[in-house]
Amino acid sequence: MKFNLKENDIKELEALFSIHEDNLYASDIVNAYLSSPHEDDETLFSLYRKKGMKEQEAMSMIFDQIVGDEELEDYPRISNLYGFHSLKKLDANVYENISYYHLLKKVSLKEKDVRLVHPSYYPYEAFLAGEIHVDEEGREMMELGYFDKPFHFPALTKGKKTWMSLIPHEIETMAPAIKKAKGRIATLGLGLGYFAFAASSKKEVTSLDIIEFDPSVIALFKKALLPLFPHKDKIRIIQGDAIKYLKENETPYDYVYADLWHREDDALPLYKELKKVEAAKKVQMDYWIERSILAYFRRIVITLLNEEYRGATDDDYQTEESFLDSLINSLHRNLKDESFGSIEEIKAFLAEDSLKELVKKL
Repeated sequence: MKFNLKENDIKELEALFSIHEDNLYASDIVNAYLSSPHEDDETLFSLYRKKGMKEQEAMSMIFDQIVGDEELEDYPRISNLYGFHSLKKLDANVYENISYYHLLKKVSLKEKDVRLVHPSYYPYEAFLAGEIHVDEEGREMMELGYFDKPFHFPALTKGKKTWMSLIPHEIETMAPAIKKAKGRIATLGLGLGYFAFAASSKKEVTSLDIIEFDPSVIALFKKALLPLFPHKDKIRIIQGDAIKYLKENETPYDYVYADLWHREDDALPLYKELKKVEAAKKVQMDYWIERSILAYFRRIVITLLNEEYRGATDDDYQTEESFLDSLINSLHRNLKDESFGSIEEIKAFLAEDSLKELVKKL
């Protein structure tokens, strides 16, 4: 990459790199919070409320105490910038009244080491409630919500590990795709079947193909869940590799929804391949948590920008010990002749639509 920037552009680029570091720190803070135990959150909340704190102040204190970074000099700045002191109270009744939750409560499922269980969020335990999105400044904003009472949600466990679950985050992040679904559609990945249930219930949807790789997931779904679907006649389940199926199948779908991953970081390899299939097949496709995936990909691109701006050469992009190494090396090769003459060009390069096009080239 080549940079031909004026003094003010250089200052803004350095600011962009600084915000990138903030994003990494903020992400570490949220991950530390989410991976911590929360059994005592309600007790802490009651204690802080008795001291006269408002609800938001009490939630902020709980968050600070669990994360344990409140004594770090930079923590208050990061907390204010990323909204850790303004967590969003959500209405548990909205989610509890979702018809699929009621349906799953009727299911008793235990097969070998797989069980359908109903764990819960504790009162005043914050969780990711929506997609990660990049704001105008370039900050990765993570919407955190909480309930003021226990909230039970369905989950499949395999042995002692949670295999898949249907949490509010999934309800919210699937909503736009469910709204768009119409005609003959396909979903890549079955999960707990929520998308299939909601989409097949729409009169605008005439048929729904589910492409799922794991035969045990299919068997469980057919045995315990599909019989309860009010519009199961619309559904066809196909066992196989979803990407291979899309490449080889000539079925003219009106809409395809991909949900083959658990998080934005493990999504990138599959997302990269699916974007190429989307372009080749000229089919309308949406992807679960695509904005979060693009925010994560943007991080990687900024890392490369920073390295090359500071003088990295071809010799620095030879080793490939992981997918991330391979991705950065591929980015380096593809962007070798890219030239930036202003900060505006760099910001446009990092916009979502530009990143979508970039993924297809890798």
